[in-house]
Amino acid sequence: MFAAPPEQNLEWSDSGIQGAFRFLKRLWAFSYEQRLIIQQCNQSATTHLFGTTELNVLDPDTASIFREMNTILEQAKRDYEQLQYNTVVSSCMKIFNLLTKHALDPEIIHWGVSVLLRLLAPITPHITHQLWQDLHYDGLLLDAPWPKTNQNAMRTDTITLMIQVNGKLRGSIQVSSAADHKTIEEAAKNDTNVARFIAGKTIKKIIVVPGKLVNIVASE
Repeated sequence: MFAAPPEQNLEWSDSGIQGAFRFLKRLWAFSYEQRLIIQQCNQSATTHLFGTTELNVLDPDTASIFREMNTILEQAKRDYEQLQYNTVVSSCMKIFNLLTKHALDPEIIHWGVSVLLRLLAPITPHITHQLWQDLHYDGLLLDAPWPKTNQNAMRTDTITLMIQVNGKLRGSIQVSSAADHKTIEEAAKNDTNVARFIAGKTIKKIIVVPGKLVNIVASE
């Protein structure tokens, strides 16, 4: 299913089937390796599937991974809405890779596996329902709420803005996500590369497109 979008024809491939089987086999093995951790989290009164956790309680590395997982989850939700099942599967593989390649907080593992099982449930219902039950997640997977993204997790302290001079890309800057327009304008003008293109010119106006770019309009 991950090999092509639904509207395109797909040639049968034994290697594609083998790849999907290996992924599900790895998911099963990893879930059972982490079984005791996940079951303990499910029995703990203080565990909250991590979806509402604030990033300031996490160490920087864990926060970065949690942010990336939430970003992938957000994309997967949009892909489901657009019936792009191939990219949903790809997103699940990305989340799985994050879970398996890092030494993570038990609650991250608990939350991440729960997200994976819910995302994969419409595509691979049997294995996901069995794992949900074996790992002691609450109730039936069929009745579980759809995973929600943590909007705080996807916010960053700094953002990158492209800088244009008279409509042409001349550089980029990193500023605080809370920076006001005046601060952004000054940072754009003071950028080393941009300064070369506005030297000796009169700045007519500076247009700030929040979260995207700064366009400096200058003339001789």
